[in-house]
Amino acid sequence: MQTRTFFSIEETDERYPTIRYYVLNWARNPDIGSEFDERTKELRKLPDSELLRILRGMNYDMFLGYEDNVIGHLALQRHNDGLHIFSVSTASEYRSNPRAVMDLVSYFLEYLKNSDERRFRLSAGNNRSMKTLLRILARCEDMLGIHIGENYWVEVKE
Repeated sequence: MQTRTFFSIEETDERYPTIRYYVLNWARNPDIGSEFDERTKELRKLPDSELLRILRGMNYDMFLGYEDNVIGHLALQRHNDGLHIFSVSTASEYRSNPRAVMDLVSYFLEYLKNSDERRFRLSAGNNRSMKTLLRILARCEDMLGIHIGENYWVEVKE
């Protein structure tokens, strides 16, 4: 089975109901106390289409891996200085697979290598999974073709 990747908020119409459901569930159930939770608290009351439109306008997006179902996501916000990834998660059925997150990151890096965007920032903050991901990436910099710089910026090498 081939894994497909999506930037989800652009793929939330009726053609992709599983992705739409996943994105809406994520948006309506953020990590309590997170910046995303605080910034979107009032938006969660809105109808689905309105919520997605506003999130898109706030430059939020989500990179997903998908086979028969969503494998997991990297949630991000687009800023002038690049992509800021603030959440990473695998779907419950993939959590027993330690490779799932690395596969998802590999798909994301492959996407970046074929795009104009060549760097991203891991917003480590207090998020344990982001700190874990940063440690894993630091051990695999050469293999993945990346360089981790100051303030959690990750550069994708040519």
